[in-house]
Amino acid sequence: MQYAIGIDLGTKKSLVGVMKNNRPFIIPNKYGSLSIPSLVLVAPDERIFAGLSAQKHSERYDSKNITIGSIKRLIGRQGKTGWGWWETYPQEVSAFILSELKEQAEEYLGGSVYFAVIAIPSHFDECQRRATIEAAEIAGLKNVFLLN
Repeated sequence: MQYAIGIDLGTKKSLVGVMKNNRPFIIPNKYGSLSIPSLVLVAPDERIFAGLSAQKHSERYDSKNITIGSIKRLIGRQGKTGWGWWETYPQEVSAFILSELKEQAEEYLGGSVYFAVIAIPSHFDECQRRATIEAAEIAGLKNVFLLN
């Protein structure tokens, strides 16, 4: 079965929900928390952790690791960005967070998620909106609607 989800892609925290019994329901993650930190951690061996796994990573504060937060502030505003030795686009970083939320929803729902409504700030310009849609597509969300 295919499901539609709603995502609040926040600057500090993000969450995912679904309509259940005609009411919005926030999907808890495997730890029981309703939201995840909007964080991405890149280890020197280029393993990437997102959300709670990034926040709880045992070597999060190791100077060789890169921890990226508040990525929503950069999305659609600049091209490739460097964080120390790692360089990528903000929408790719945002896609790791969206992927984490998508996996969380699929695990809970027991089916595939293809459609998503993503809440964004009302002041987002067209570049930021396009970059958010691109991040969602990178995360495997094919049909995306943005909600101001």
